[in-house]
Amino acid sequence: MFTAYRIREGSGGDGLYRGGDGVVRAFRVLQPCRLSVLSDRFRRGPWGLWGGESGKPGRITIVRSDGRREEMPSKFAVDLSPVTRS
Repeated sequence: MFTAYRIREGSGGDGLYRGGDGVVRAFRVLQPCRLSVLSDRFRRGPWGLWGGESGKPGRITIVRSDGRREEMPSKFAVDLSPVTRS
């Protein structure tokens, strides 16, 4: 279930021809599933042109049900389980 899907405001750098804002996608797992991601721009953000600054690099964080946070690479697949509530 998606809990957020929006522009990552302010992530695109400064200037007229800046690197461009990214996207935030957040979701809660309701059923066991496999998440596969093929992404880019994790080491270096999207470049700006003619004096525009580069955008921020991408990132993916998985927050486990016990609160652990895992920073993921730009390309991966992982099995996820739903958050259990007591």
